[in-house]
Amino acid sequence: MRPKSTMQHPSLQRFRVAIPAATHRSKASCEDVDCTHYLNGWSMVVDIGAALGEAQARYLRLNPRKLDFSERKKSQYEVEFVYPPGQQCFREHTVLNGREPYYLHETADGCRIHRADDFIEHAKEEIHKNVGKEE
Repeated sequence: MRPKSTMQHPSLQRFRVAIPAATHRSKASCEDVDCTHYLNGWSMVVDIGAALGEAQARYLRLNPRKLDFSERKKSQYEVEFVYPPGQQCFREHTVLNGREPYYLHETADGCRIHRADDFIEHAKEEIHKNVGKEE
């Protein structure tokens, strides 16, 4: 079964390369991606005067990830959590996993997936076939 096309007009077509995150990316560590938080450390200011900020501060103090940090009171309602370099941050990092991209030719009839070496040749053929055609 071919993927469904998003093309509306029967004479339109589109060539594109797709690299969907769900199939072409893998989880990575801070160290794998040279994360600036990992390399330089980071800090976070939390407003403990608000319910959300209080909940955030409580979570950070429970420290379920066992991160090294220090805490500084910045004002009556602000607390800064300071994390030194060399540990995982809170972001979820990903990297390309090496899987070949999808080379797609979309028409109103559907979407065809091509091999990389056929993709450019097929696109050239379609372009040359349609050069000079009036709509």
